[in-house]
Parts: sequence; structure tokens; C-alpha cells
Amino acid sequence: DDIFHYHSSTIAEFLNEIQWGVYEYLLPEYRRSYVCDSSDFDYPKYHFCYPAEVQSELAKTLYWSLMNWMRRGEEPLVKRFSVTRRLKKYY
Repeated sequence: DDIFHYHSSTIAEFLNEIQWGVYEYLLPEYRRSYVCDSSDFDYPKYHFCYPAEVQSELAKTLYWSLMNWMRRGEEPLVKRFSVTRRLKKYY
């Protein structure tokens, strides 16, 4: 009778897909924009080439933060998963 418990696993799957979607969307942009300025592996110097549309300082700061998140090279913590169809076919 508790519809939330019924849908909670499906909601978790959708949220996980959103997280993976953002990661996969940003990956090509990161590869395009990352420029390594030195070969010092302990303290690499780098910068990002902003897209032409990014003009404001706030947008540049947010872009830099997102690209640094991608630079860590970590995939989302929770691997992709799907729930059984039985939890999606009612309601």
C-alpha cells in the first residue's frame, strides 16, 4: 500500500541516470577545453579554454569548477544500475 516504497528504487535509478548523463555530457567538453601547460606531474600547470559563449565571471568560475571536477577523472560513485521491471509496471 505504500507507493513511495514501491517507487523509491525507480526514483534512485532515475537520479543515477541523471548523474551519469551529466558526467557523459561534460566529458567531451572537458577533453576539448583542457590544456596542460607543463609536464611537471607533481604540480601540473593547466588551464581551460572557455567556450565563446562563457563571458561573465560567474559563468567562468562555475565552468572552471565543473571542469576541475572532471579533471579528477572519477566516474560517479554509484555504478549504473536498473531496477526490475516489476517495480515499474504498476501505477
